[in-house]
Amino acid sequence: MITNRRSPAALCAILILAVAGASCARKAAGPSYDALLSAFADPPAGYRSAPLWVWNDLMTREEIERQLEEFKARGIGGAFIHPRPGLITPYLSEEWFSLCAYAVEAGKGLGLKIWLYDENSYPSGFAGGHVPAAMPDAANAGLRMRKFDGPPPAGLDPAPLLVLRRTLTRFEDVTGKALPTVPDASTYYVFDVVRSGPSPWHGGFTYVDLMRKDVTERFLDLTLNGYKAVIGGEFGLTVPGVFQDEAEVGPAGGREAVNYTPALFQAFQSRWGYDLRPELVSLFEEVGNWKRVRHDFYSTILDLFVENWAKPYYAYATDNNLIFTGHYWEHEWPRPRVSPDNLAMAAYAHMPGIDVLMNEFSTAPNAQFGNARAVREIRSAANQRGRERTLSETYGASGWDLTFADQKRIGDWEYALGVNFLNQHLSYATIKGARKRDHPLSFSDHEPWWEHYQALADYFGRLSVAMSLGQQVNEVLVIEPTTTAWMFYSPASESEEFRTVGADFQAFIHLLESEHIEYDVVSEKALQEFGSVSHARLNVGDRSYRLVILPPGLRNFEDTTLALVREYLIRDGHIVSWVAPPDYVNGLLTEDLRELQASFGDRWLNSGPGSGFDKVRRYAPPGITFSGLLSGAKLFHQRRQFSGGQMVFLANAEPEATVSGSMKLSGGSVEAWDPFTGRVEAYPFARQGGLVDISFSLPPAGSLLLCVRDERTKAAAAPAPTSWSAVPADGELAVEALEPNVLTLDYCDLTVADRTEKDLYFYDAQKKAFQAHGLERNPWDSAVQYKTNILDLDKFPGNSGFEAVFGFRTVSLFRPETTPGPIG
Repeated sequence: MITNRRSPAALCAILILAVAGASCARKAAGPSYDALLSAFADPPAGYRSAPLWVWNDLMTREEIERQLEEFKARGIGGAFIHPRPGLITPYLSEEWFSLCAYAVEAGKGLGLKIWLYDENSYPSGFAGGHVPAAMPDAANAGLRMRKFDGPPPAGLDPAPLLVLRRTLTRFEDVTGKALPTVPDASTYYVFDVVRSGPSPWHGGFTYVDLMRKDVTERFLDLTLNGYKAVIGGEFGLTVPGVFQDEAEVGPAGGREAVNYTPALFQAFQSRWGYDLRPELVSLFEEVGNWKRVRHDFYSTILDLFVENWAKPYYAYATDNNLIFTGHYWEHEWPRPRVSPDNLAMAAYAHMPGIDVLMNEFSTAPNAQFGNARAVREIRSAANQRGRERTLSETYGASGWDLTFADQKRIGDWEYALGVNFLNQHLSYATIKGARKRDHPLSFSDHEPWWEHYQALADYFGRLSVAMSLGQQVNEVLVIEPTTTAWMFYSPASESEEFRTVGADFQAFIHLLESEHIEYDVVSEKALQEFGSVSHARLNVGDRSYRLVILPPGLRNFEDTTLALVREYLIRDGHIVSWVAPPDYVNGLLTEDLRELQASFGDRWLNSGPGSGFDKVRRYAPPGITFSGLLSGAKLFHQRRQFSGGQMVFLANAEPEATVSGSMKLSGGSVEAWDPFTGRVEAYPFARQGGLVDISFSLPPAGSLLLCVRDERTKAAAAPAPTSWSAVPADGELAVEALEPNVLTLDYCDLTVADRTEKDLYFYDAQKKAFQAHGLERNPWDSAVQYKTNILDLDKFPGNSGFEAVFGFRTVSLFRPETTPGPIG
């Protein structure tokens, strides 16, 4: 059992950070060494992990209390109440809120943090069907384009919003006009508004339009105000905050459609000064001034999403003392359909977050584990907005057999890149029926290793403390080429130019990681909203950078970015560019940036021959340097500064290879902090002037957490070389069953309605059983219940049902002379 011995008031005194403003000082303000050491020894609940606690059954107070006691016993600090398919208790009902209030009270008694999750499953915004039920006109929509050779047929359904006829020089608006009745060689483009259809996933309703502020306000009223009425007194205390999950603005209508909201055309006209309607074909085809139109369109969609969802939600959470966290769907980058700029959205979160699911290391732009860009984005947003914590929803769909070694390897990689709050995906109330297929594994007693989980819980709790306290202060800023991708994106087909933007930038991010450059990334939206310039510095909110990198893939600047960069160069700033000066500003071809480089050629430098990183290190001297690493080693690091020293965390993401090398940084002495045990011991180093030279060797999935103190002490002796010898067994191998085994049976014979089908896969069999009783599918499988609309389907007569026969054969593996007889 974990006991947190300090009072809440004492913990606050220990853990409060002095937030440093933009500064070029080497050391950032932060906690003292003693405060850091104390919190590391026994991490408070707020620094321990908190899983998505899946309520997917008829929940009871007894079961709630039992599961919370399990979390406490395993070293977990809290949980996010997460309704999910299979939930029988009606969502947002009086009973629902009563159970949530009970969970908060029980969690408070155990010293746990009980977080809110804002939706019945995901994506956030439809409130389990309650928003579209209250606002039928709020259905998510898309603006669809259909192309006709000759006049379109009469009576199209839905009626066209706009009809354009292509002429030699332009697109003529012929909406509502009489069209030729004789053959016409012209090409016509019909645009209409298509709406999402009802879906079991949305409670039998549709997803909603989050580019409408009134939809967001209704959502917040139905969900968070409902919680506020019963547990608002614990907001900011036992209930730290709220998790939004993958809120998005993707269009209905598939590849034939682009994003749409009723305010689109007016917002576009106000923002850009011209009418979007006659330019709509440019969103799909490379006609007219298509780069400008696409840029302006996705910039407008981003503004509508930020202004009508992110900012109102952020303001509500701020006003109600809640931490706004969760994540958007970051794995679509650089596609702008679902969310035009996730990095821009992260600025409006108190705790920016991502999800990192599965267990396959990949560096592709749309990857999860292995995608350094996604983690760097939220760490950068947190640095720039003065946020201490970043969250990752981790491990989902990794499989029931995910090992502790892989759990550590995935988590270490995230923590080295900037995550410091582990949110496990998922912990189920039950795995009955279809629930067991819902993105397993489960952090619960459904796993055989659950009784041993405290080892990892303590590990990540201590690591969270070390990677939360103090600050990461990077001197290099990389501008993300998201607005460039807008110019080249078409939903109809993805061009090579578009794919190159994502692939080139993604490769560059991993090159920065392999070079161990300490950097932040920035969206141009953040530069617009939080950017400023001081002498030789480009500032973004709470961070100040001495060097700006223009990365591969970058071909467009916002006009606001151009103004900042011009002032930055005038005031002695430096740029190192891996690309020619961008040709476009706001999607318009221009020579402005080439002329700017020509005017400041001594400070706007091309990467030049070689890697270009010699220039980066010259103009932004690194705080840490590595040597002796083999090419391609998957070594990641994070360095944080606090009052009196620095924390350095190294993670080897190699599953089979050891990574060895050395590093140098300023300091007077070195300690190894063990997140598994909480022990702190002197670590060997060599002193070179004001630097310490530290050697390391990390086994596969290994890690090392070091505290480099300013205070000088005598170096620890190097450990003796490790030697290995075989230990003979004490006796013969004995195998004992600790509990009954489970036999998975996937095929059966199904008898229903007096008809038998042989050798059916179980999933097909259960579907046929429901269909025989008038249902298209298992209503609990991948479906959200609105009020009691699934429970109300239970009107089957008493003589209904089915029979499923599962056959299997057993074979004795025991020798007759040692066994009483065969089994099976």
